[in-house]
Amino acid sequence: MKYYFWILALTLSASIACTERPVYTTDLSGKAKPANDDDSKPDPDEDDINKKDDDIVKDDDDIIKKDDPTDDVIVKDPVEEPKKDEPKKEEPKKEPVLRKSPNEAANRDGNLPDITGYPDFNNGQVRAQYLLSRAAGVPQGKMTRDIKFSSVGSKYFDGRSDKLSGDKRGDFERNVSVYTPPNYNGTDELPFMVVGDSYGMDLFQVVAENLIAQKRLPPMAFVFISPGVIGGHGDGPGSERSFEYDSCSDRFANYVDNEILPELEKKVKIKFTKNPAGRGAAGISSSGAMAFTMAWFKNDSYQRVLTYSGTFVNRITSEGFDKGAYDYHSGKKVIKNSPKKNLRVVLQVGERDNNFTPDVTNNWITANPAMADVFKEKGVPYRYVFAKDAVHVDGRVVNLKIAEDLEWLWLDYPIP
Repeated sequence: MKYYFWILALTLSASIACTERPVYTTDLSGKAKPANDDDSKPDPDEDDINKKDDDIVKDDDDIIKKDDPTDDVIVKDPVEEPKKDEPKKEEPKKEPVLRKSPNEAANRDGNLPDITGYPDFNNGQVRAQYLLSRAAGVPQGKMTRDIKFSSVGSKYFDGRSDKLSGDKRGDFERNVSVYTPPNYNGTDELPFMVVGDSYGMDLFQVVAENLIAQKRLPPMAFVFISPGVIGGHGDGPGSERSFEYDSCSDRFANYVDNEILPELEKKVKIKFTKNPAGRGAAGISSSGAMAFTMAWFKNDSYQRVLTYSGTFVNRITSEGFDKGAYDYHSGKKVIKNSPKKNLRVVLQVGERDNNFTPDVTNNWITANPAMADVFKEKGVPYRYVFAKDAVHVDGRVVNLKIAEDLEWLWLDYPIP
């Protein structure tokens, strides 16, 4: 009987020892093995490691144990714990992100591109237009319309340039309108955008106010500048508009800085920021090229550019630009062969945009992606949208994209 009890005690002890479960970790191969095991020992049974689905749930990033009080198996990724007598290593400090958008609806995946990203995507899917009507409760800013500027006495555009055709020369007046955001006190410096062709004044106002109310855009001003029109000739080669917008020089930016903005500060209760990161330009077609030219030639004054169907083609010869704005991306490849500049650019072109000539130097559809390519090569943050079935400056595309384009363009600018 004495020997019987000894045998029974040894059997129970062995049984208890066999029911103890090891703690498992995963190695870099993803296979689980006992934590204190060495390579000389045989691998544990697959059935013991890969528990049933109701015990362990596995995803792409880690292995998660379900709450089960009867299961003491813990499977986890290897993490090197710091020694108690050694302080934890400090992670390198990252530059703070000033703002993340609460509305991430900017590309096909429904996510805003990274602040420093370079996304190219097709606008092939119809998306709901949003923010095009003032939301309930959104405060309204002020639009001061049609301030007159005469060509007489202008240092930059007097209506008599030798770039103008003979019948397109003469005196003219242009209209300039200014938008100021809600609750503006008239004394704080405002970030702003110059908008060529006075395009979409009501659209810019409503969209901006909705975004500002949601803190997705800084409170900012817009300066809408109409082109000069002489003798009814509003557009085309040799016109005042083409001279102002298609020329590749600092002329238009200097005109704005030295003649337009100072006069507006006198006539409208407003102060424009001097910070180049808070100054941008926008435009359509030739005024889109103008917007980029402002930022290119006066990068210490303008750094944000928004364009729809930008005319980056051969329209007018300028000093150093034998083929006009085409030379930015091709021909002389001015952007590629110049030092990188502080720019943030939105480009858009339509599938049925202007390409009336087989001459590649005058093809909008090839010029705009060529601009995107050189921006990517230079590391310039940009968005390039190729809009399927869209024509030149297609209002459907502008309505679809303007809110997210503005939001992305100013995404790295602080909001008070």
